[in-house]
Amino acid sequence: SSLFEDYSRTALRAWFAAGRRELLAEAFEVLEEGRAASLRVRSGAASSVRLPAAYWPKLKELRNLELAALRGSADASRAEPLRLELLEMEMRAGLTFRASQERAWDTEGLRAVLEPGEALLSFALFDGMPVLFALTREGMEVHRLPPEAAAPEPIASYRELLVRDPRVARPAGHALYTRLFGQLSASVLAKDLWTLSVEGPLLTLPFAALTVLPEPMAAVHLAERHALRTVPGAYVRGVRTPAGGAFLGMGDPVLNAADPRHPRQSWLRRLSFWQSAPAMGLPRLPGSAREVQSCARASGRPATILTGREALPGRLIPELERGPAVAHLATHIVEPRGRPEEAMLALGLNSAGAPEFLSSAEIHDLSSAPAVVAMSACQSGAGKTLPGTGLLGLARSWLLAGAEAAVASHWPTPDDTGELFQAFYRYLASEPGSSSAACARALRRAQIEMVRSGGWRAEPQYFAAFYVYGKN
Repeated sequence: SSLFEDYSRTALRAWFAAGRRELLAEAFEVLEEGRAASLRVRSGAASSVRLPAAYWPKLKELRNLELAALRGSADASRAEPLRLELLEMEMRAGLTFRASQERAWDTEGLRAVLEPGEALLSFALFDGMPVLFALTREGMEVHRLPPEAAAPEPIASYRELLVRDPRVARPAGHALYTRLFGQLSASVLAKDLWTLSVEGPLLTLPFAALTVLPEPMAAVHLAERHALRTVPGAYVRGVRTPAGGAFLGMGDPVLNAADPRHPRQSWLRRLSFWQSAPAMGLPRLPGSAREVQSCARASGRPATILTGREALPGRLIPELERGPAVAHLATHIVEPRGRPEEAMLALGLNSAGAPEFLSSAEIHDLSSAPAVVAMSACQSGAGKTLPGTGLLGLARSWLLAGAEAAVASHWPTPDDTGELFQAFYRYLASEPGSSSAACARALRRAQIEMVRSGGWRAEPQYFAAFYVYGKN
């Protein structure tokens, strides 16, 4: 990934210094190609696809040659045979992204597939030179951001303030909004759908909660202005999924020995190695059963609901592989301390009283996946962030398995009957298909409904907890 970043950074510096417009598109294309390549490589590695040892030196040779050509010290045409050789190696290894073969590997091709009301906002967080690319059907603009625009400390502080007291967090939210988006043109600001290709600390930023209008005016959040979706890369293309399909819901599993539905086994007392779980197991989520039932009704789809002792891998995995349109999973997230990329969805206790989980590896190994997966769980969108790779965690695993979108959470959420998700499924039913764009629009409408409802659900620590992570 550093090779892609080096090339993109060099191209940007040359553009800023000399104003060579053609370098702007090259910088964007290489940056996003690196992100897409990272996802393809991780997908292939997880599926036991192995590239030959000669691939990596040749990739390095290609990037070095491209850098030299950019500086004017090499002939750019010398790179083409290497590109073809690398492509042949990828094809022989079976290295393809499972979801779609549709690709737009240049700026013009990508602009052509953007929706009329869409803006693609791609952030490059080079040290000391963060940059925002903004693409629409009409053109491209680029803005050099202040060095502190995506610093981790202000984002972490804002998240903490937002959960504790959203009114106190408003000035910080407006400052972040201004740093990140304050230079955008009126035409980009007018777009209804914002597709965000982000990395680093921005992966943890609850964009929906950012304050567009400052005090003393009434607070207006970014979710009230735009439908938002985060993508692992601009070139990670999805497919146009048709409307229809079934609803799969899982909730209120048997999680501890005190649950009256539990067969009274004592194995769970030995769960101490999961430091994030109490010795006697995880607390029950009684509201989650009502949540999945009400969400199934709101979706208007034929539904399969798994609760109690049915919420086990032996029942859940076959239902997931049937390829329902939507899977709604309401349960706890369990992770080894300090390793969020290894987080798992907690399922029920098996007949021996042992806990069962659904891990990222098991998700990726599914033969088929729902188009949309909603994880109504605490911090289901958490994970480890890597430069040039993005977020590693459950949400990304669903995309690797073939899902178009995962709806995940930034922080712990209450065990209620899922009013936000009920509204989300009602609005999703009126969207043409189950793409991540449809999910983004449905979630925005649900968030606006929560804001207008008043009470505690109108606060951003509730409505902005969830976000859409999907394919472009």
